[in-house]
Parts: sequence; structure tokens; C-alpha cells
Amino acid sequence: MYRLGIIEESIENMEKKKTTCYIILYSGLISLMNVTGCYLSVKYNTTVYSKTLADFFRKLPFGGYAVCFVCSFVFLMLLSSLFLKANIKNAVRREVFIPFRFVVLIFIGLIICWIPVLLAVFPGFFNYDIEGQLPQVMYHTGYITHHSLLSTLIMGTIITAGYRLFGENIVMGIFCYSVFQMIVCSLVFTVCICYLYKITRSKTIAALAFTYYAFCPIVFMFALSTTKDVICSCFLLLSALLIYDLWTTNTENVNDKFRIRFKKISLVASLILMCLMRKNGIIAVVLFGIALFLFGKKEKRYIGMIIVSVIGYFVIAVALKSGLHAKSGGSVEAFSVPIQQISRVYIDKGKDAFSEEEWDLISKIVSEERLSQYNPFLADDIKNFLMFQEVERAPLDYAKLWIMVGIRNPKEYLEAFGDMTYQAWYPWTLIVEDPNTGEIDYFDFDMSLDIDRISVLPRLCNQLELLSKTDKFQRFPFIRLFFSIGFMLWVAITQLFIGLVTKKKEIVWPVVVVLAYCFSSIMGPESLVRYYLILFYYFPLAIAFICKAFCREHD
Repeated sequence: MYRLGIIEESIENMEKKKTTCYIILYSGLISLMNVTGCYLSVKYNTTVYSKTLADFFRKLPFGGYAVCFVCSFVFLMLLSSLFLKANIKNAVRREVFIPFRFVVLIFIGLIICWIPVLLAVFPGFFNYDIEGQLPQVMYHTGYITHHSLLSTLIMGTIITAGYRLFGENIVMGIFCYSVFQMIVCSLVFTVCICYLYKITRSKTIAALAFTYYAFCPIVFMFALSTTKDVICSCFLLLSALLIYDLWTTNTENVNDKFRIRFKKISLVASLILMCLMRKNGIIAVVLFGIALFLFGKKEKRYIGMIIVSVIGYFVIAVALKSGLHAKSGGSVEAFSVPIQQISRVYIDKGKDAFSEEEWDLISKIVSEERLSQYNPFLADDIKNFLMFQEVERAPLDYAKLWIMVGIRNPKEYLEAFGDMTYQAWYPWTLIVEDPNTGEIDYFDFDMSLDIDRISVLPRLCNQLELLSKTDKFQRFPFIRLFFSIGFMLWVAITQLFIGLVTKKKEIVWPVVVVLAYCFSSIMGPESLVRYYLILFYYFPLAIAFICKAFCREHD
């Protein structure tokens, strides 16, 4: 008995140490993002702070920021410790029956709430990459894999069908796609709301989730946007739900074998479709699989599904490319951060920062004139002119170039990465396109191809345009959090750490796949909301999972 007591005490001490490590990691990570983001947002005049406070931080020396980091770190350590010591409420575990009429009402309710927005911006938003994707289907200009082929087929086919059905009217074609995407989004969010009610047994939480999805501008504006990120994020949201559901299913119950098999097939299908809608999705799935392999215990049994998802994606992607005779579009987007970092070194230190051999390699892919046009916030000014085929010919040489230059110039690399991404991980900044010019493009409101918008509700249309092109809504206290990528990211990170501390793995793994996707998106050319749309879709789930982590269920 004495030895058993020592063992139990040892295990308890190990668990306390592990909890302390998690709290230290969480507090350190959030504090680092907070202090670094504050420095960058003040530097580039994108901070939401008052002028007095912004001037104070602008004049603050490095030592002052170090003190701010320590204060933030200590505050978060204390807050986390107090939060984790909160009383755990008991929740009764029982099956919740959701009437079909309840499901239908939610679905129709979301559509009804979004109809005024559709009328205000009729026929919807023809924006982002669709201008280059639509001709591939409508005019048979030849398919290119630069954008995912599945997204090109779905959007192009529906718009083209509406265009031809209504007498070659492109406005009606866009309207048809807007209706289609509204239905898809409403279906997915209805599933999410119903599942939240199922796991929380709270009508209040379900009602709040409905209110969020119905009236959050990010949600309803992107529901009408012709960008592949919308449906991709919907499938990723379903994947996160299915991961939680599968992880909480009793796999030892023989009677549930069919139900478990169906959930596994659904998860694999959802992950594959997510990847097919946006190519960087496969990076998220691979990272999720690696995390399962390294840190999962019982969860390792699900690695087979991840492998099947990866193989399924590549098989379908190759089949689509072959069947459509599509030309390779390259993966230049993935080189946005590396080329920005090399350009930053050139801007700060000139050609002398590179060896003769390194400069020869750089000259083959981008001109010196183009490097001199470096924009710290947007990679397109250089990335779009990159001779990517040269990189493909000698990938190891260019990988070595990037690594060796980075070893000699770590400061420039970190600054280039921070400048380009801080709007995605710091909550107290405005999301702007270019702080140098003051241009704001929170949402691409203007229609491509000079298509005329027919607004039935012009006042609402004007407000949505203000939201898209100004920082008006981003400056409102509290409300601005619902427009902040960084805030949504912090909520997701908080869920991850709370799940780890409370040892509720079913809460950890859904957010891991979401964060893995965000990590893959950080290599994009700029910090656009659409790249991180999943965080806004996932927000109600994250809040519900955080609350559920502190509930002890009993029969």
C-alpha cells in the first residue's frame, strides 16, 4: 500500500507539472503574439488603440516591450490558473432527440435572414479568383490547376448554366451560384447548430449559434461570394464536427458498428472534398496525421482514415487533371513567404548579402528590379513574376539557398514573416490591404468584369460597402472582435490548451485540424479574411467546446 501511494503521488506530481507546462506554453505564446503584434501594428499605423496609447507604444524602447511581455505572461499565468480551478459543473448525459421540423426551421431561418443581403447586393459577389476560373468552363479556354479544378468546375458550371438558361445573362448566372452557395452554407451551419444543441443540451447556446451564423457579416457576405474558400471551409467545419463525434463514440459497442463505419466514411469524404476545393487543404490533413501519429494514443487507430484521405485526394486530383486535360499551374503560392524573406534581405542589405552562386540562382527566378519593389504586406508584387519553372528544375538548390540566407539573416527573415502575417494572429489590429497607402480591402466588394449590381436595398448595400472598404466596423469596441482574424485564432488556441489541460482529447483533435489548415494558409501572399474563414465558421463550436471542457457528465 505504501508503494502504491508513492506511485499515485508521483503520477499526480507529473500531471501537475504537465499542466504547469501547458499553462506556461499558452501564456508565453499569447504574450509573444500580443507584444510583437502591438509593435508591428503601431509601426504601420494599423492599431485600434487610441492615438495617445499608440504614440506611447511607438516611443517604447525594446526594454519596454520586454517588460510588457513579462507583465502579459504573468497576468495570463494567473488568469489561466484561476480559470482552471473553477468549479466543474455536472451535466446529465442523455440522448437528445431533435425533431425534424426543428432542423427545417433552422435551415429556412438562416436563408430568410440572408435574403435581405442578397437583395441588397444582387446578384451576389463576383469576386476574388473567379474571373480567371469562369472562362475555363464557359468559353473552354483550357483548364489550369493553379486553382483547384473541383472549385472551378462547381462555380463555373453553375454560373454558366444560369447564364445560358436566362438568355446569356451573366447577372442571373451569378445569382444562381449565390443561391446554391447559400443553400450549402445553410445546410452545414444547420448541422453545426443541431450538433451544438445535442452536445450541450442548451437551447440558449443553439439560439446564440443561430444568431451568430444568421447575422455575422463575415458569414453572410462570404455565403454570397464566388470564392473557393467558402465551400472548402464548410467541409473543414464538417470534418471538425465528425472528428469530435467519432472521438466520443463508444467503439466497443457492437450495435454501433454500422454507425461508426458511416462516420468514418463521412469524415474521409469531407476531408477529401475540403482538399479538392483548396489545394493547401492537403497540407492540413498531412499535418493532422503527423500530430495523430506523434501525440495520439488511442487516437492512432484513426491514422488509417487520414492515409485513405490523402490517397483519395491525390487519386481524384490526378483523375480530374487527366480527364480535363488540365495544364499544371504550379504551386507558386507556397513560395510567398520565402520570396518575401529573400526580398527583405536584399532591400535591407543589398546584393552583398548573397554569395555569387546564390545571386545567380536568384537572378534566374526574379529580376533585381522586381526585388526592389518589395512590399512588406503583399507578396503578389514579386511572387506573381517568379519564374517558378526554374525552382522546379532545381528544388534542392533553392531550398539550400533559402536556408543558408536565413541562417545568416534571421532578423530579416523574422521581420518579413511578421510584417506579412501579423494581421492574421494579432487581434488589436485593423485588417487592411496595404498600410503604406491606407487602402483597406477587408472584403472584395466590387464586382469583377464591371458587372452592374442591381440593389433592391441600397442602404444596406452602402453599409456593407463601408464594412468592406473602411475600418469603421473594425474600430467599434467589442464588435471589432467578430471582424478580427487574430481574435478567432486566439479562441481556437485557447480551446486547444484547455483540452490538453483537462485531458479531453475529443476537444483537442477537432481544433488541431483547424489550426493545421490555418498554418498552411499563413504561407499565402497576404492576410486575407477568406484564407482564415474557417476560424469564423468554427467560432461557435470553439466556445461550446471550451464550456463543455469544464462539465463532468454523469448518467
